Amino acid sequence: MKFTIKLFHLLGLKGKHDLGQTIRFVTFVTTLRIGYLFYFPLSLVGDESYYWEWGRQLDWGYYSKPPMIGWLMGAVHFLGADTAPLVRLPASLLGGGILLFTYLLGRSMFSPKVGFFAMVFLCLSPSLSVLSLVFTIDAPLLFFWSLSLLSFWKIFFENRGRRWILLLIVSLGLGNLTKQMTLIFPLLGAIVLLIDPGKRHFLRLPTFWLGWLCTLLFLAPTLWWNQQHDWITVSHTASHLRSSSPDIGKRLSFFFEFLLAEGFIIGPVLFFASILYFLRNCSEMWKHSGKRFLLLFSFPAIALFLILSLNQRVNPNWPAVFYLPFFLLTTSHFLGDEKPFRHIAWRRFKIGNLVSCGFLNLTLYSMPFLLNALSLEGTKFDLFKRMRGYNQYAQEVMQIKEKLPNSDDIDLLVIGHRYDLCQLAFHAQGQPRVHSFPKDNLISSQYDIWSSTYSLGQRNALLIYNISHLFPVDLDQHFADVVHLPEQIRIPFASGKQLFFDLYYAKAKIQGESSFDNP
Repeated sequence: MKFTIKLFHLLGLKGKHDLGQTIRFVTFVTTLRIGYLFYFPLSLVGDESYYWEWGRQLDWGYYSKPPMIGWLMGAVHFLGADTAPLVRLPASLLGGGILLFTYLLGRSMFSPKVGFFAMVFLCLSPSLSVLSLVFTIDAPLLFFWSLSLLSFWKIFFENRGRRWILLLIVSLGLGNLTKQMTLIFPLLGAIVLLIDPGKRHFLRLPTFWLGWLCTLLFLAPTLWWNQQHDWITVSHTASHLRSSSPDIGKRLSFFFEFLLAEGFIIGPVLFFASILYFLRNCSEMWKHSGKRFLLLFSFPAIALFLILSLNQRVNPNWPAVFYLPFFLLTTSHFLGDEKPFRHIAWRRFKIGNLVSCGFLNLTLYSMPFLLNALSLEGTKFDLFKRMRGYNQYAQEVMQIKEKLPNSDDIDLLVIGHRYDLCQLAFHAQGQPRVHSFPKDNLISSQYDIWSSTYSLGQRNALLIYNISHLFPVDLDQHFADVVHLPEQIRIPFASGKQLFFDLYYAKAKIQGESSFDNP
């Protein structure tokens, strides 16, 4: 018991909940997560290796996102950290930063205790656990968004000076370079100031609009890149909002699927307690300037995503940034002192949230090992199935390539999904360049943009063909000869995804030569 009490004091779960204890807690959690990375038995997910490929070919923009994730992956590659644990290391560090900014915002708005426990609940949410272990777009997005929330509060509610103004401009500018969602932040901020009579004068200041313009200037090189590529990122973003007409059954399925997914990733107790708190106390929250600030940065956007989910399938991570205020609003409600029953309600809420999220985290962290121990890999129970099989796939491709004549001068050319390319590039020995077979006027990934500069048919190539995709009928026109190799790659799973590939050896066109001996 004494050891437990000392540990709670060390981590900040007991005591003053000051900055020192918060830093110790964040350091402890971040260290645990970094350590877990080196024991996690699975390699990169498809999006991680895809963004890692972006980092090997730095640019001002990319097919689906602004360039920040590619630049961060480029820094990882520059440092030679091209293994799964090291690629994911920045995610854990950024996750620690998100926790720290959440505490600082809660401390400024309410009290150190509110800030601390909001941070603890955020730390235990499955969403931040995944975000801190998988390095995709979400970790840097929430890092810059949480820093922007803190800076906005300091400037417009605490009248802080130039340092915070500069910090807000930089965090929003870098957020714009991370994901298009950040462009909504200034609009929400303007609404917060417009609704508050004591803050409206800020909207009349030229410096307010000048600062907003400065955040947009960060996007100038990316806009130039998009203009050079027919505004491909804008077109891709718009494609997510194309209207459809599903039947009522499909609409309800989308809606409840989204609602349950959000409850899982946030934590079921906190998620539904937040919604109940909003429905019961909306008018009360509206009277409190701080709660109104958090309310406007969360519930309206969540409501829009709920409406959108009635029309299409919504990815659970799309509204991620709008959940940060949930943790502060709900924690501040249960830690309020104005009602005598609040202490009992707080205790029940705290225990319920800690137990439910603790169970979900324990399940999440242990499941990869349990699946392996119970031989359930690739079954319908395997939540990590999409991460499996690619290491074997890459090894078999390279073994076949080594058998071909002059194997060092053979390109790897893939006909398939972008994951078939990026996972091969990451897992294959030597991490070689992998090229996509060009599609006629069809761009569905960054590889299709890169393929426009690839000299198809000028070098010998090993073609890796995912048999679930259409085979290019004009393949023979690009090479002197194409031979269907007897080797096949077949990596089956008990359900769902299968990795089935046929292989072809294509010889480059050489003047005066139209065929070649079979390898």
